[in-house]
Amino acid sequence: MSEYITAQFEDKGKFQVLSENDKSFSIVFDNKSEAHKFSVSLMLGAAPSPDQSPSFYELIKENAGQKVYKVAKQSQVTQENSFDISECCQSGCSGCPYFS
Repeated sequence: MSEYITAQFEDKGKFQVLSENDKSFSIVFDNKSEAHKFSVSLMLGAAPSPDQSPSFYELIKENAGQKVYKVAKQSQVTQENSFDISECCQSGCSGCPYFS
């Protein structure tokens, strides 16, 4: 299981989720609560990482090899045929098309 941390982002008031092992990407959120919920979803495997599902994210910028993403709007996310709703963590992940 990968471990993720929540930290302040360079824009004041925003927070980011980073992989503790590999800081090659960060996912930015408007508040700490959203960031924390999403980091838990990533750790549990309920939400895909940018490497696993690039269409789930929107690239904001790339700086020195680190990619900065935000979760794509729901309309851009399509349900995978193999997805089982019972696998949903129901944490209210930003952009989750299955639970809000």
